[in-house]
Amino acid sequence: MISYQPALDRYHTVFRILTITGVIVSCLPVETDKVRILDFYLAFPFRLEALSAKQGQTSLRKVGKEYRSVQPYGGMPDDASLFLRMAPVQALAFDTLAAEGLIDPDAYKQGVVLTGEVEPPHPLKQAIAVYAAENAALLEAINLLACDYALLGNDGLKRRSGLMEYKYDAA
Repeated sequence: MISYQPALDRYHTVFRILTITGVIVSCLPVETDKVRILDFYLAFPFRLEALSAKQGQTSLRKVGKEYRSVQPYGGMPDDASLFLRMAPVQALAFDTLAAEGLIDPDAYKQGVVLTGEVEPPHPLKQAIAVYAAENAALLEAINLLACDYALLGNDGLKRRSGLMEYKYDAA
């Protein structure tokens, strides 16, 4: 049986990362690992329901519940395993974006994402705009995670998501 998973498609990942950088522009620069976590939640929005949100930010879980209908039929790996599977595809997507100048290549080498000097092609910008209009609540949640949550430490996105090791973070 052949199946397609957008989370494991390099070009769909490029699309998602460009969507994320367009939404979180007020929070840039952001760590590459934070964008990877945000990409996970953009690919699997129903997984927001399990995120350990800050007190008073129940809207994140509500968004996750709204996207239950896009949850694939059948079993899926746990979040951490799925995130690990996405890592090489995300690395290829970041490399592609940096090579094309859509994200700043020097900042990317430092582990940070900044918008690049090159604008995405017009059809791609249109597709991102349509996607953003159709998924406004989800992208608002992504922006909240990007701007209100640090990546590192006990209160950081690594720990709250459970997607990355956080015990040895400096922060």
